Amino acid sequence: MACPERTSITFKIDPQCPAEFTHKVKLGSTVTTLPSIAGLVATSISTNGFTAGGAQAWTQCGSQTCKMQFAFPSTNFSTAIGADAFGVTVTSSGNVFWGDAAGVHRRTF
Repeated sequence: MACPERTSITFKIDPQCPAEFTHKVKLGSTVTTLPSIAGLVATSISTNGFTAGGAQAWTQCGSQTCKMQFAFPSTNFSTAIGADAFGVTVTSSGNVFWGDAAGVHRRTF
């Protein structure tokens, strides 16, 4: 039995701008660069798909501000979350879990 190709996640640091990061997700042979918010640094990323078009979520933080961005097949949006966010997981059942200074959280879609 062949196993499906796993998600590849890349954080790329531009040597000319070391404080700027990009989120890149590789699903199969498709590489997607996810949008970022100016002034925030990538801290985590997750997808629930083995093929392009799966749900994705990623966190970005500044000194005291963090945002989580969501990219789903039907919608894209961002929301403010607690400071010091690190770690996000998107499950196949539509749950998104993340951690920040206020604890561990879940949002269902």
